[in-house]
Amino acid sequence: MCKKVPFTAFNFPYEGNEGFGGAGSRTQYVTSKSSFNVIKDAFIHASPARSIDVKSDSHVFFTSPWKLYKGSDIGLSGKLSRGTFAYVSFDSSDAKPIGFVNIRAIQKPSGKSQSRVSMGAAAQEQIFEIVGKLGKTRGVSVNKISSAPPSSNRPDLIINYGSDNVQFEIKGRKSPGGYITVFDKSLRREVESPQIVESVTKAYINSLEVKVNYSLDNKELLASPLTVPLKNGLKKVGYPQTFQGVIDFYKNYVDPRYGFCSDRGKTPKSGKLPTDFVTSDSNVLEVIRENIINHLIESGDDYFTVYTSGNNTAEIYSVKENNILGMDSLPQIVSAKLATYGGCSCGATRVGFKIKIA
Repeated sequence: MCKKVPFTAFNFPYEGNEGFGGAGSRTQYVTSKSSFNVIKDAFIHASPARSIDVKSDSHVFFTSPWKLYKGSDIGLSGKLSRGTFAYVSFDSSDAKPIGFVNIRAIQKPSGKSQSRVSMGAAAQEQIFEIVGKLGKTRGVSVNKISSAPPSSNRPDLIINYGSDNVQFEIKGRKSPGGYITVFDKSLRREVESPQIVESVTKAYINSLEVKVNYSLDNKELLASPLTVPLKNGLKKVGYPQTFQGVIDFYKNYVDPRYGFCSDRGKTPKSGKLPTDFVTSDSNVLEVIRENIINHLIESGDDYFTVYTSGNNTAEIYSVKENNILGMDSLPQIVSAKLATYGGCSCGATRVGFKIKIA
């Protein structure tokens, strides 16, 4: 099981929490004003006579000024009296708190996750500022409806523009002209991949021609490689047109080193994806672009936004015909790569997909 690390007093400010050993000695994540994941079923102590159940994988905000309390300080007894609690809200860190939660029930972000939290908030602010200025010049009211924390399944950002709610998908890159991270996912054998992964995989299936080294009839080593369309090869050997089907095809008919990180034999511990997944082929890239746009539309997104962290700028591109903001459409993709990164993540293969746009 993948270990989730809970908050401790170390991650709260020292000021006001002097009575809690180690307070302020580590990264003070709570002051980021972001929401945090609940890692086990818990309760919020709202009053002596009322508690609110919170389920695992829900999100809460620690509220300013991020003061800590012992359970005994807030009227709890027995084992609960020794726990460490803090005020939380379901809405924001500046909202009125609804009660106290045991901080050990809340997941502390990793350093990388915290970086994403900061970048995500900056991207949302930059996009809202752009749309706000656009609305001001056109005499249209602009209001922020909602924004999502990292790793959430909720839309990244929804803004009310006049009488319409506009939904944004936000992706990041480090520098102008650099690779844009479309997704990074943890994938497992026999577990259905996320829709965006399958959308990109479908583009490869419909476009790639593969040099196979083993016979599609009996898996015997060929005297020389044979080139076959990937789509036809999958059909020939009876593999599904899915991410796992493609990986298994490459593993069994191209190179046994390809596979998930959980695979045994010649596959590296981090897993290995086909080198064909790094491409600048215009036919492949156009299909990938169409599939990305279709995925965004199916998810209800109106705009694809690229945030560049190096200069804190955002570019907004339309993916629908109903382009009420009047933005340019998503440019052509000039390069794409799908590859593993890092090691196994709790038994899952970590996969990242990135593109460059013109």
